[in-house]
Amino acid sequence: MAKKTKAPENTPGKPLRQGQTPLVEGEVKKLSSDNNMSVGSSGATQSKEAGDDGGLATSYEFRTWMHQKLVPLEDFDKEEKDLLKFWRKQGLLPFFQRGTWARFSFAQMIWIRMLQDLRGFDYAISKMLRLADYLFKRAYLDNLPEQNLKAQVAALEKKGLAGVLGEKEAQNLQYIKDVLQDKALLDAFKYDVNYLTQLIEYCLVSGEEGGLLLFVDGSISEYKGGGYHFGENPDGEVDPSRPHIYLSIRHYLKEYLKSSELGQVVSSLQLFSEGESKVLRAIKDPRNKEVRVELKKGKVHRVEVVAEDVIITGGEAEVLRKALGLKNYERMVVDTVDEKTLVVRKTIKKL
Repeated sequence: MAKKTKAPENTPGKPLRQGQTPLVEGEVKKLSSDNNMSVGSSGATQSKEAGDDGGLATSYEFRTWMHQKLVPLEDFDKEEKDLLKFWRKQGLLPFFQRGTWARFSFAQMIWIRMLQDLRGFDYAISKMLRLADYLFKRAYLDNLPEQNLKAQVAALEKKGLAGVLGEKEAQNLQYIKDVLQDKALLDAFKYDVNYLTQLIEYCLVSGEEGGLLLFVDGSISEYKGGGYHFGENPDGEVDPSRPHIYLSIRHYLKEYLKSSELGQVVSSLQLFSEGESKVLRAIKDPRNKEVRVELKKGKVHRVEVVAEDVIITGGEAEVLRKALGLKNYERMVVDTVDEKTLVVRKTIKKL
């Protein structure tokens, strides 16, 4: 009788080495020479550009390479390998064809990071499997790669009918048509193209946040384009106020993208900076008529508000006008500099 695979203890334990995803030198040689990057002694890519934050890649580079099997199994220690074997036996790593187990792609590593985090939440294996089915099995049964390619063909043919199809696009159209005739190649794509990679692509191309909402009952929804989508039931409505775990694609891209590139993926769910919070509070204050924002290097530098007008009449107005030396149709603006200094600007309106 075959020996049962023992499930690793469900504690966070030693994490799979985040931030140290290796690349094999031979496989990134072209990427290195084309994009001014070098392979460090640890195997991770490093930028040659001065002042770079050491991130792995640009969005374009990541999209180009995220399906390539560049992370070797040998990089994981025994404890990590045991965990991966357990997950695979449970059906949580369905993208490996039978008899293959050598390397992981960056997209697959993002899935492993998600499993690692869900394990830290003591998330049930049955619910993890439901998520895996949602992302991978559903895509396989839906023939997602073929759907995507046919959509590209339709878009390019539409441009052709309009007479705006370029030479490279025409070549690409013919290439896609050839791929659609290659059943073996389409079957191979089904192990790499899935609803997780599609969500990653969406974030990188659109520059908007995307993610997965996992509710207490195990149901799954997606967040993208500023809205919520009930993936398991497209006609259903999503209530994001229900307790849930949110898996942010932007968060998992931090391990691979340069911070300058990551900043282009905007999340409407992330916390506001202190300056942005000041702007939001000023906008919500019903006493304010105008809010003026001064930016410096893309960040909030100064926030000024124009409050409601206070109208003073009668004797009080006469006393104040004499004290300030104001005549009819004159305007005075007083700015405070510090506790001891005022800046006064008087405007005379000539009719």
